[in-house]
Amino acid sequence: MILSRYLRSEVVKTAMGILLVLILIFTLQRFIYYLRDAASGQLATGLVGQLLLLQIPRIIGLLLPLALFLGTLIALSRMYIDQEITVMRACGVGQMSLVKALLKPAIILSVLAIGSSLWITPWAGEQQYRLLDQQAAQADVALLQPGRFQESGDGKSIVYIQTQKRNGELENIFLAQKESENEDDVRIIAASRGKVIRQQKDERFLLLEEGSRFQGKPGQSDFTVLRFGEYFTRLTDSDIARKERKLGALSTSELIKRTDGPSLAEFQWRISMGISAFILLIIAIPLARVRPRQGKFAKMAPGLLLYIFYLVLMIVSKNWLENGRISSLLGIWWVHLLMLLIAGWLLDWLPSKKQN
Repeated sequence: MILSRYLRSEVVKTAMGILLVLILIFTLQRFIYYLRDAASGQLATGLVGQLLLLQIPRIIGLLLPLALFLGTLIALSRMYIDQEITVMRACGVGQMSLVKALLKPAIILSVLAIGSSLWITPWAGEQQYRLLDQQAAQADVALLQPGRFQESGDGKSIVYIQTQKRNGELENIFLAQKESENEDDVRIIAASRGKVIRQQKDERFLLLEEGSRFQGKPGQSDFTVLRFGEYFTRLTDSDIARKERKLGALSTSELIKRTDGPSLAEFQWRISMGISAFILLIIAIPLARVRPRQGKFAKMAPGLLLYIFYLVLMIVSKNWLENGRISSLLGIWWVHLLMLLIAGWLLDWLPSKKQN
């Protein structure tokens, strides 16, 4: 009992440490990606943090099997080097005892991975889409940045502001608007100052003060010039189309109602994350055997190659199922069965191995 708790503690601590490092690495990569979009004016800076937090469940779901596999591999390899498992074997603890000791955390973490993939990750994906939809509905306000020409979400206007004060007041504003897609008339407005007026249903208006409006067709001299003290114009079109959702953001309850190949592939992929975490932990137990002089990272290279082999087979099977090349009964399940056979061979479960 004490040995089992010790084994579980060492494996889980190592796996969680690796998971934390991997999350930081992949989160930093996404952070750089969002910062690039924010710097180019495609994403509001206020959404960077929210989108990053909503990306974490997906990152955890993808990285948990790898972290559990590497954590088990490294923890057990260290125990082999320190002769701890040699002592355990002298006390009657064999390969199957190690499997039984680590079965509990393997099941718990696999269930957590499946639960995250089935419910939390799709929910987070839908929240990301909603934030982006909200930004699209008020993009002209959220993305306004001094010193930059910014196109509106409906593509009908371009806004430029020179400076923006802390109280939200804008100075030296340039606004070019197209009357409609079928007309060549262009309306150009220049004002010394202005501010954004927020209405319900994500509608945004721009109140301009002390400026001029020029209206006419480009290339012709018959422009209409109007000087104004105050000018009120709509900034955004509240009827911007809702972004098309990918299957990854679709709830599991809606996903299982569909019978097409891509939906079946997505559903099996979500479950496969938890199954792969369990199988990889079982594989890591015999794979972690090392000699004292080899070092605890001696099996890292073959372990990573085996993980990549597993992942590539799942991706290929998912693509086959999406394209209808294999039946849904076979789907991704055959990959897990193959890896279980490999785990059985490594654990000396197969009769041919025992005879050797």
